[in-house]
Amino acid sequence: MRGLPRVLSVPAVLTGRRLVLAIAAVVAAVAAAGGTAIALTTSVPSHAVSVPRGDLTRAALKVTAGTPFLDVSMGRLGGTLLRVSTPDGAPVRPVLSGSRLIVLSLAGASVPPGHVQDSRYVVRVVLNSAVTWALDLAGGTQRTVADLRGGTVTGVAVTAGSAVLDVSLPRPSGTLPFLLAGGASQFRLSLPAAFRSR
Repeated sequence: MRGLPRVLSVPAVLTGRRLVLAIAAVVAAVAAAGGTAIALTTSVPSHAVSVPRGDLTRAALKVTAGTPFLDVSMGRLGGTLLRVSTPDGAPVRPVLSGSRLIVLSLAGASVPPGHVQDSRYVVRVVLNSAVTWALDLAGGTQRTVADLRGGTVTGVAVTAGSAVLDVSLPRPSGTLPFLLAGGASQFRLSLPAAFRSR
């Protein structure tokens, strides 16, 4: 029909870079012919995930997957309950499940073009400081750093081993249970001023 741009045929089997180049060629040809170009994208699992807070004021996080480095901190996240990320070059990506009890696991991920696979990746977890948290670190690590200052925590359990474990606790409103059931070659626990431990 007159007025319609000529449609280019694309081979049936194209993958990866060839598929992207073929789609780009089709879009460019359609645009040059005066037609409407439609950008096509593929869905790639993200290395950054989050959970909306909703009306939650209390929540619990259980880390079930082992990782070389785990970094947990508090932050002002507004309507986000928590945010978890791994580098783009990491061979894994974070997966969150649950609502009040949030379970953090890791799934395999392909390394994007141009990135070198990083076997010493850091899993970064940022918790909403306006929410009261209970933590269960049940995945072994080479190094875990948990800076919980600025938030509210009702309890921390470390139930898997870590070569280096560095935990900074916030000022509690009462008794704050801390369970160390997993071994640690180096362990440092930082307490607020005037905080008594037993």
